[in-house]
Formats: sequence, structure tokens, C-alpha cells
Amino acid sequence: AYFCIRLLPMAVAAPPEPLLVLLPPFISLCFYYFFPNIEAYAGLSGVLHGVYVTVACVHLLYRKERNFAALVLCLILGKLLWENTVGSVGTAELIGSPVLVEAHLLGVIGGVVIALAYVLWEYFVE
Repeated sequence: AYFCIRLLPMAVAAPPEPLLVLLPPFISLCFYYFFPNIEAYAGLSGVLHGVYVTVACVHLLYRKERNFAALVLCLILGKLLWENTVGSVGTAELIGSPVLVEAHLLGVIGGVVIALAYVLWEYFVE
């Protein structure tokens, strides 16, 4: 995802580096404080979900991008609902490892928080 964003610099409103710096510690600290029974986590799926949601939320502000951003948010919301109700057995079998759906949820929450902070910053500061 990072390389795609770098190849298309006009596709994003802000550079993605802050997302890649802020989301992993947010998810790790949430695991530490809210899910202490999780002993190990490896992967970037939570960060990826957070990046998608942040970029989609910011692009809701642009008229030309609004429909696609809303579609992305609806698809991610549907995926989260599916994972947390039905489960992710198919994905776990596909990758050969259990899927930690809590990481996806925490990534989305972190993405929404970062998007709100970005929008409020742009509105009040600039």
C-alpha cells in the first residue's frame, strides 16, 4: 500500500508517513491495555485497515471522491461486521495462521481518530 501511495502522490491529501508512524503504537498500546490476554501479534493488517479508513474519511470531504470513499468505508464496515459475527475461518485457513480481528477493529478506530484530528487541524489551524 505504501508504494502505491508513493507512486500516485496526487491521490492523497496528506503524506502517508504519519499514519505509518502513529497507527502501530496505537494498536500495540490498545492491545497492552485493553487485551492483556493476547501474548503475541505479528502483521500489519490492523495498520492497513487504519490507513484505508483514514484516507477514505479524509476523501469524504472532496466532492469527486465522496462516492468512492463512502463505498470503501461501507465495505470495511461490512468486513468488520462479518469478522466479528461469523468469524474469519476462511482467511485463517488461507494464510495458515489465526486472524486477530481485534487488530482490524483497533486499526479502524485509530484511523477514524487520526482522520478526525486531521480534519479538525485543517479546519481550525489553516
